[in-house]
Amino acid sequence: MYAVGSKQHVQTCSLFGVKRVPKKWWHWGLFGFALLLTIEAVLLWSKWPFTRERLTVSLERATGSKLRAARFRMTFFPSPGCVLDDAVFERDGAVAPLARMRQLSVRGSWAAVLMFRHHLAEMQPEDLRVSIPEKVPPAMRLHPPAKHETAVGEFVADGAVLDVRGLTFRFRRLRLHDLSRTSPIRMEVDVTIPHPSGTVQASAVFGPWKGAASPLSGSFTLTGADLSKYEELEGILRGSGTFQGTLAALGVRGQADLTALRVRRKGPATAVHADYAATVNGTTGETLLEQADVQFLRSRITVSGSIGKTTTLDFDGRPGRVEDLIRVFASSDEPGMRGPISFRARVVLPAGHAPFLRRVLLDGSFGIDDAQFKRRTQDKMEKLSSRARGQDNDVPPADIDSDVQGHVLLRDGVARLDHVRLRVPGAVAKGGGTFNLITKRVDLGGTVTTDATLSEAAGGGIKSFLLKPLNVFFRDKKNAGAVLPVSITGTYPHAKAQISLTGKR
Repeated sequence: MYAVGSKQHVQTCSLFGVKRVPKKWWHWGLFGFALLLTIEAVLLWSKWPFTRERLTVSLERATGSKLRAARFRMTFFPSPGCVLDDAVFERDGAVAPLARMRQLSVRGSWAAVLMFRHHLAEMQPEDLRVSIPEKVPPAMRLHPPAKHETAVGEFVADGAVLDVRGLTFRFRRLRLHDLSRTSPIRMEVDVTIPHPSGTVQASAVFGPWKGAASPLSGSFTLTGADLSKYEELEGILRGSGTFQGTLAALGVRGQADLTALRVRRKGPATAVHADYAATVNGTTGETLLEQADVQFLRSRITVSGSIGKTTTLDFDGRPGRVEDLIRVFASSDEPGMRGPISFRARVVLPAGHAPFLRRVLLDGSFGIDDAQFKRRTQDKMEKLSSRARGQDNDVPPADIDSDVQGHVLLRDGVARLDHVRLRVPGAVAKGGGTFNLITKRVDLGGTVTTDATLSEAAGGGIKSFLLKPLNVFFRDKKNAGAVLPVSITGTYPHAKAQISLTGKR
């Protein structure tokens, strides 16, 4: 056996085609490898993205805000990254920080770091709270634009809280995927909203960023929205839909169901279903309601208009049932009137802190055909019809239908009624006046025109005889009947109706 390194060993290796490398070449190889590692390490450290300075510059450039953090530490295993404690984002001119978090964890990947790619695997803030004031200060330009944008694989902010002008949104789940200015961002949201109080779950694709023209699409569901926080309402709202368009013009299509609806928290519960189409401006919050078809009981109302700081809605109730409307707003299971109704109205709700009835403005007209009243009121209407046709008291009243129409203008809680017309067989009442929705004060007046003369309407007997001389004063100039001044005054529901024989209200 030959010793390694001996002359015979070198010759034997040569016989098999293997040359022994001189020892000095191993030294040079090891030196070159070490040199490459050193150069890589120097380059890696010079480009290391997770230093406090580089991360601060990157986040300040992305948010347009100044970043402050109480503590900073780098992490290397199992993944490279860093952690910021008590991080705060501020802007000049803001009285409070725009965002604060207890901790911000940033995680990359060794593959991206070694290949000098501008990519982060994950960013995860803990106890994130974002506050958007009434006037948002402009973005700060603290650094020149980056040569290469940094992309984020996933942004996880479960438990985040968003305060927008006094409204608080709590995110049970908030996930953003593939954050980049040059590619779409996928979003998953599960958030509790304040008005109406409920939960929205949504998935969407947003971007790439083009300002107000940035594309946005997705779907959503709304559950458990409680209307009891509103002044005059009670009920639970749920719905679902889809949206597609741009940030400034987002088309929304969906349906909503309102169960156990009560107005003024009285009366029977009513179920309402609506199918709607709207366009939302995500930069201003303004919503254009193209059309909403609202169905409840046996009635249908079409609504359109705009919703924003000032809300303007147009209502078209055709066909509908007056008893359905009364059932929603009244406290009794038995409506005071039944019959088909058609109406058109414009409702304007300006911004402000005054009570709803003080702020709301309404201008509309209505018509009720073949109306039937509650039994007690119906009896009075049938007797009025009999008297107006000159039938005596011995004739039992017949079932009759009434027609009602008019115009209403609501301002500052007071409804002014004009061109009101009530018709029953044999009589027509015309007039107008005011009804204060806040104090319930009624002040209505007008005339009743009858087919019969004043004495004939008295129903015979001594009363008819005594009223005959007055026929000439209350004669209808166009017909043979009578025209009588009437008034309804007092506080609802105890207002009193009077017929004046002096020619005055």
